[in-house]
Amino acid sequence: MPRGKSKRKGAAIEPPFSIPATEGNQMEPAKESVNPVMEAAPLPPPPPPKPVGPKMHTVKVLRNIQPIGDYEIVGFHKEAVVRKDTTGRLVEISKAEFVSGEGAPPPYAGVGFKNKIWAGTVIKLNDEETKRFKQAKAVELEID
Repeated sequence: MPRGKSKRKGAAIEPPFSIPATEGNQMEPAKESVNPVMEAAPLPPPPPPKPVGPKMHTVKVLRNIQPIGDYEIVGFHKEAVVRKDTTGRLVEISKAEFVSGEGAPPPYAGVGFKNKIWAGTVIKLNDEETKRFKQAKAVELEID
């Protein structure tokens, strides 16, 4: 037989197959095909994309620093205040605690400037600055 020729010349396309209903088989005959996409309920709109920002790491400042990029102050570890009473015993005046939302106070009054972060403060830094300050041994990663 020559190439590209078919045995079935002019074969008609048959309608959708249907099984006749009998006692044992209660199927309905095939209906006209319906587009299921047109009957489906409209899909809800997709959620808006989340803004992708730089990855932030929580670090504890060991030496006074001044970050160049964005940072967020988490808080600082306040040390306990202990004094001796008249008998020579150590009395705890205020307990050690973590103060959230504030940076560590400067060691002396009247020093510092804008964006100065004092040692002891816990902050969130972006990836690049975390690497830079970690190499200079000015910060250490804080475990949450």
